[in-house]
Amino acid sequence: MQAPRELDLKAREGCYGASQLGALLDVDPNNDKHALYLQTVMGVTYPKTKRMIYGKFFEEAILYAACEESGKKFQPLFNQTFRHPEYPKYHLVASPDGLLEDEAEGGVDCKLVAFDQRHQYGGSADEMPPRVELQVRGCMAVCNRPLWYVAVWCGDRLYMYTVERDIEFEHFILEHAEKEWRRYFLAKVPPPIGGSKISADWLQRTYPKHKRPDLRPATADEIEQLRLYGKLKAEQKVLAKERERFENWFKEAIKDREGLVWDGGRLTWRTTKDKHWMDWESMSLALLTHYVKDAEARRKLLEDYTKAKPGTRRIWFKSDEFSEEEEATDAA
Repeated sequence: MQAPRELDLKAREGCYGASQLGALLDVDPNNDKHALYLQTVMGVTYPKTKRMIYGKFFEEAILYAACEESGKKFQPLFNQTFRHPEYPKYHLVASPDGLLEDEAEGGVDCKLVAFDQRHQYGGSADEMPPRVELQVRGCMAVCNRPLWYVAVWCGDRLYMYTVERDIEFEHFILEHAEKEWRRYFLAKVPPPIGGSKISADWLQRTYPKHKRPDLRPATADEIEQLRLYGKLKAEQKVLAKERERFENWFKEAIKDREGLVWDGGRLTWRTTKDKHWMDWESMSLALLTHYVKDAEARRKLLEDYTKAKPGTRRIWFKSDEFSEEEEATDAA
């Protein structure tokens, strides 16, 4: 197998990155094929989250921490992109955070992980999030390395994981990913819509308004989906009640203590901090009444400073079969 070639960012066009394998193979909880299609084919852009920004900022520091922890000298490769040696059979590219000079050794990927996501990483490489495993296996395929390190910084501690290359599994991953990439992305056929926030935001922006009244009969396929949706909502209500029962049980067990701790984590029942805020609306109305005595002048000022907030479309579900009418809580 030939060594990977370094590419500029423009050369990534038409290819998928190792970090996108999770979305292509439906194992990334924050991304899916439809969201990926919006970004890579349709050019829909979304602002980066603070976690994404900070994660990028801290990559270099985590890399040096990994060198210190492991005693290995990883060569930083930030912002360098390599293409799979068997392109165009595989449209896979990778941007490793670092590589060891010896080709018989591996590379490294650096992760800044918040406390609320620490539980996703267990004691071994087998207990990493599937999307991370696919990413590092994609990097090994592109860079032709026998193993890969994952350096995870959480709080005040660095966790190091080692993933060994599995050629048979690698071929399975790449063949499936390539099939999905050619089927949807190269053919420019939108994949079935998923449940990502990116897709929800896109729908809200693409169809912000509707006509009234404009109900149409549901198709047979849509009726089946509506029934499944109704069943899911009914099951969610049961689960919500069961969760509330658990939470009340824990509160009664904790009483006036702070919480419970065990080898696998902790559960607390804490008092939140008091919040203080300025009620600007009430203060402005009080000042307006006090200093502007003329009722018509007050009305005109209120009219000038009253702004309309555009409404958003929300899902309302009513079903005779499930005897409920409810507004979706996750509306965009």
